[in-house]
Amino acid sequence: MDLYYSSSSFECHKVRMMLEEKGLPCRLCHVDLVGASNLEPWFLHINPKGTVPVLVHGSSVVTDTNEILRFFDSIGQPMGGSIVDHDAAATWLTRVAAWDEEALAYSKMSLSAAQSITRFRRRVCVERMARNPDLVSAYGALLARYQTLEATIAAGHAATTSLRQLEALLDEAERTLSNPNNVFLAGREASIADVCFAPVLASVDRAGLSQKLLKTRPALAEYNKRMTRRQSFRTAVVWPTSLVAKFANVPAMVALGCRRLSRRY
Repeated sequence: MDLYYSSSSFECHKVRMMLEEKGLPCRLCHVDLVGASNLEPWFLHINPKGTVPVLVHGSSVVTDTNEILRFFDSIGQPMGGSIVDHDAAATWLTRVAAWDEEALAYSKMSLSAAQSITRFRRRVCVERMARNPDLVSAYGALLARYQTLEATIAAGHAATTSLRQLEALLDEAERTLSNPNNVFLAGREASIADVCFAPVLASVDRAGLSQKLLKTRPALAEYNKRMTRRQSFRTAVVWPTSLVAKFANVPAMVALGCRRLSRRY
């Protein structure tokens, strides 16, 4: 099995955590999103949507995060075995998938920084589309997506909606974890629900919202401590401290600036 992932991707954090929890053999192939490796022709031939994660297993190519998670969990005994509520765990996958994490991430950048990223990606699509006529459809769809994303970022409504979705998600987790029978989201052992949800809390921390959003949710705050101590989290979920987060976008901005100046698309 080959897993194409990015260390900065929220969706990839979920998949990497599951891979570590299950101890499955898999070749990891890093895709540099800042450098637009996901827009390279070789990658679009694997996944025309240009997204990560991507699992290649034999002749099968899987690009849906939850489908990858369910596949990994089906190998051997599912996480948590028979003492977790697997129906409840499946519900958490759906809940987390409905949250727009990307909107929150972009909202923590300045408007100019966010627009620099989307405009660079649009330029990459235009340049590579001209050189790869067989991928015109894929690049055209990506170009339209980045144009829509840029307009959405400028409007600002998506970030407000994302934060409202996030607070509802955290409230539901707080209610679940306040039940003494639930050490984790689907029972007394960690399950697929937890590898799906722990990266949400990492994104909260990256956005500098942990103190605001967790101080009134004590059960969730304790759960967060349990999850961040797990080796799978330490291995798979990479996020900056609150101090570093303030400068986390600087290397990306420098890299984009250099590429624009050198016209390397």
